[in-house]
Amino acid sequence: MSKSVKKRTYIWELKTWPKFEYDLGRLAPAMRAARRAQGDLLGMVKALSEATLTEVMVGAMARTAIGNNAIKSMDLSLESVRAFMMLRLCAAKGGFQPGAAGRMDPIAGMLAEAVRDFRSPLTMDRIFSWHRVIFPDGVSPDWGWIRVEELRGPNPIIVAASRRTPGKPDIILFEPPGRQGLEAQMETFLDWFNAPPEGLDGQLRAGIAHLWFLILHPLEDGNGRIARTITELALAQDEASVLRFYSISKQIMRNSGYKGALRHAQQGDLDITNWLIWFLEQVEAAAGQAMEDVRPVLVNLTPQVEPKHAVITDLTDSPPKTIVPSGRPLPGSLSEGAAGTPCSPLHPGWGSP
Repeated sequence: MSKSVKKRTYIWELKTWPKFEYDLGRLAPAMRAARRAQGDLLGMVKALSEATLTEVMVGAMARTAIGNNAIKSMDLSLESVRAFMMLRLCAAKGGFQPGAAGRMDPIAGMLAEAVRDFRSPLTMDRIFSWHRVIFPDGVSPDWGWIRVEELRGPNPIIVAASRRTPGKPDIILFEPPGRQGLEAQMETFLDWFNAPPEGLDGQLRAGIAHLWFLILHPLEDGNGRIARTITELALAQDEASVLRFYSISKQIMRNSGYKGALRHAQQGDLDITNWLIWFLEQVEAAAGQAMEDVRPVLVNLTPQVEPKHAVITDLTDSPPKTIVPSGRPLPGSLSEGAAGTPCSPLHPGWGSP
């Protein structure tokens, strides 16, 4: 008699889906550590001149673009992507070779738009526009012709990861919900993203959004790349700044535990505490790596900002948050009175919310 195979239960099959649960008590240490790293990084970059600040930010975004791996089968150098990001964000006054733009536009342009327009709501049209720049010809390197700028088709999908050992079967990570009702599920997700519950920590929101979008897997290909772009958007919204100094996308992609964390988060119950702890650890690690990248730049620099402008971190038992004391806003902050320079990523009209 053959043994019966127990069917996996995915959290989207539960009656209470998508009412995620998490333990703030267990999350508190990871939340404090992530906020501390974020605050330390922003406090570090305050010593940079505007030109150097832009270089650091563009470098971080270029690494995000490459790490996100949106352009398969293309060999893009860090310097070429940096040049494109400088042009796209209006942070450079020349030196860019226009011929390279077409090769870099899909991922660099998508990321630049997401961060630059972080105050704009997330909509299906916006997601579809990102989808089109990833697959301009409607062809996926993995699957051939795919639906672009529309939700996936009726065929069932299984998301799997290849084993490193030849001959071994792929590892099934998860199965997304069926096609029926996907429009309503995406509407629920977008409503939540654009009007999150009051008091929800911004970094937790980014982690939930990343997982939720991947669970729905609404597109035929490119879901991971767009999920990471949504995550970068959520973190930009959390920091209320167009300036990105660390790459959560690169950190996630280079962590070997990413796929395992996703697989475990989508099975069992709706308690995603472990997933959020893992995600917060990646935010902390990404900010830490960015500080390592910035330190050499600071060696021969004299701090140019008074201590009262530094970023500090609230480490009390209350929900962690980054605090900017009164005084001149941080470079790139969109708080009251912030304004952009003529050739910076900021727009003079982006003042108070």
